[in-house]
Amino acid sequence: METKRIYIPAYVRSEEGFTEDQREFDFIITSDKRDSYGTIFTSEGWDFTRYKQNPVVFYQHRSSDDNPDNLIGMTVKGPWKETLSDGSNVHLARIRFEEEKVNKKAEKIRKKIIAGTLRMASIAADVYEYRFGDKEKGEDNDDVYFLRQELYEWSVVTLGSNPDANVKRNDAVFKQIRSELNDAKDTIINPKNTENTKGLSVSRARLELYKLKK
Repeated sequence: METKRIYIPAYVRSEEGFTEDQREFDFIITSDKRDSYGTIFTSEGWDFTRYKQNPVVFYQHRSSDDNPDNLIGMTVKGPWKETLSDGSNVHLARIRFEEEKVNKKAEKIRKKIIAGTLRMASIAADVYEYRFGDKEKGEDNDDVYFLRQELYEWSVVTLGSNPDANVKRNDAVFKQIRSELNDAKDTIINPKNTENTKGLSVSRARLELYKLKK
């Protein structure tokens, strides 16, 4: 089956502002808050093991082209978990940008973050399990809960990166996920274990997530 892909904004954390020579920045890359699609990514469901073996950060998810300067830095801390003042659980990752003598593109992106004109990020993740909400747990049974997911990569991105196409793609992906869950009511969809899906065969879903600061 075709890989599922969605796009949701994430953001740089700048509670105390930045300095001109700052090379490391913290990004909030996951959140367990309900988003506008009625989906929740459980904080305990994240697996970062494979990502930490090669913790690179790209620009605009351009990991497959032949320009090495699209690899703009490395994750030097995290991802780690924090609880915000609103009670939501998030994961943060700290990027260290390459130096200007190595990568002029990375230096320009770094300066734009300091200037406040570039603030967005995006993560790509593989999703293994998801279900509808459970009323007995006080959850909305129309919401979709992602229970187990693995970070694939994350990128610094611009805000206006073809938003119309991303929205249409998101709508199509969530329509397919909800259809699968409706066909397997009260069942956790697990693409690696068809016994748990009542005979459904569901491919591993790749999701590019962006969580926008509210």
